[in-house]
Amino acid sequence: MRHDRLVLTLLRRELSAGLRSMRRRDLAWIGLGGWALFAYAMADVVVALQAGAATLRQEQALWLLGLPSALLILGGFAGNALASLCLSRAFAPFLKALPLSLRERRRMAAVA
Repeated sequence: MRHDRLVLTLLRRELSAGLRSMRRRDLAWIGLGGWALFAYAMADVVVALQAGAATLRQEQALWLLGLPSALLILGGFAGNALASLCLSRAFAPFLKALPLSLRERRRMAAVA
C-alpha cells in the first residue's frame, strides 16, 4: 500500500507519454471507436427494454418481490466487500507491528 502513489504516478506518466507519441488521426480513430461501442451498447439496452416492456409492465411479482430481493442481496454483497476492505485497511498498521517469530511474540507477551 506504500507504493500505490508511485505506481499511479508511473502509470499516469506512461499514459501521457503514449498519448503524446500518437498522431491526432490515431487518437481520433480511438475516440470514434469508443463512441461507436458506447452507442452500440446503448442501442442494445434500448432494444432489449423495448422487447421486454410488456412483460415488465404486467409482472407485479417482479416489482414486489424480485427487484427488492435482488437489490437486498446485491447490497449485502457490496456492504460485505466494503466492510472487509475497511477492516483490512484499519487493522493493517497493527498487523505490521507484530514480530515475525513466535519466540519474539512470547517474549513480548511475557514482558507486557
